[in-house]
Parts: sequence; structure tokens; C-alpha cells
Amino acid sequence: TLSGSATDADNDPLTYRLIEAPQGMTINAAGLLTWTPERTQRALVKIVVSDGQFNAYQYYTLGVREMKEVKRLLSSSRLVSLTGSGGCGKTRLALQVAGDVAADYPDGVCLVELATLSDPVLVPQRIASALGLQQEPNRPLMETLTDHLKAWTLLLIFDNCEHMIDAVAQSVETLLHACPNLHVLTTSREALGIAGESAFRVPSLALPDVRRL
Repeated sequence: TLSGSATDADNDPLTYRLIEAPQGMTINAAGLLTWTPERTQRALVKIVVSDGQFNAYQYYTLGVREMKEVKRLLSSSRLVSLTGSGGCGKTRLALQVAGDVAADYPDGVCLVELATLSDPVLVPQRIASALGLQQEPNRPLMETLTDHLKAWTLLLIFDNCEHMIDAVAQSVETLLHACPNLHVLTTSREALGIAGESAFRVPSLALPDVRRL
């Protein structure tokens, strides 16, 4: 959903949230904006920005062209990484794309959230947990994961990879090599840097200074 936090020009905290969906779009059960595929222009989304004392309204351009480009990359590459600065909307874009392409993946779309993970060694465990899989006795967890996923047509989304980029890259490379129908979408401040990766830089979301509006 279009909500979150940021800072203004003086590094004071701001919050923002969606208050109005653009004409021709709807909010689905998952809380994501959806629209018809033929829309190719940038859509205006009304948000409210607040510093706790004053509210300001801004029409933020939701990148429909960016959506189309990321979907195009996913159709030709099994690994697509959304990169960009913190708070620019990488996660939001990834989830919007996932909602649009979910029907292409009979075995589903799975989100692997890494923001709260502090130990890179635990990346495979976080993947297994997201998939509902458990480690088998006397067997490496990555072997269990590849055995289960090698016959699946699945989209895995790795969110917030930047603080353990090497561990994520190693796990993703192993999974993609062993699982021919697996696609991976990542969000990170930098690309994973492995073979076959297509990177897309997400433009920053500029929020207004509420005192100047």
C-alpha cells in the first residue's frame, strides 16, 4: 500500500498515506492498486503528507511505465533486481508487479522478507519459513529447498537484501541453477551482481515540505 515514512529537507520525520485512488484504478483485496494493462501513462495518486502538526496534499505519479518495464524484464530474465535509495518505493513496485503477474506462476508468489534478519547464515531458513518448508534431519537445507522448488513454477520476492547481499546472491544463484521454472524478484540498494541478472533502478519518491505548501 502507499504508506510509510520519510524525512523533509531538515531531516524532520514525515508520514504519508494513500487517501485517493486515481480514476480507472481500484484497490484489490491485498491493498494494492490495480489497473488495466493498456494504461501506459503515469497515474496520479493523491497522498497526504504530515509532520504531526500540518498536513499537505500531493499528487504523486505512480510509475505505470516502470511497472510495464519490470514486467517486461521478468518475462525475459529469471532474476530481476529493483535497486534504488531507501524509501524510493522498491518494495511497493515489487508487490504491484507481483500482483499483476501472479497468474503466470501456478505455484504462487512468495515474499521473503529480510529487513529483520541480522545473520546472513539464516537466509536459507528465512526462505524455507516463507515457503512453509522445514529442514530435514541430516540434510542441508538448501538441498531440501532445491528439491521442492525444482518442479515449481514460482516467483520468489526477496525484499530488503542490501545488508546481506552476498548471502542472498549465493542462495539465489543456487536456486536458479537447480530450479528451471523459478523466477526471482529482489529489492535492494544494489544489485546482486550474479550472472543473468537484470537490474532496474527505481526513481526516488519526492515528498513535499509541508511548511512550504
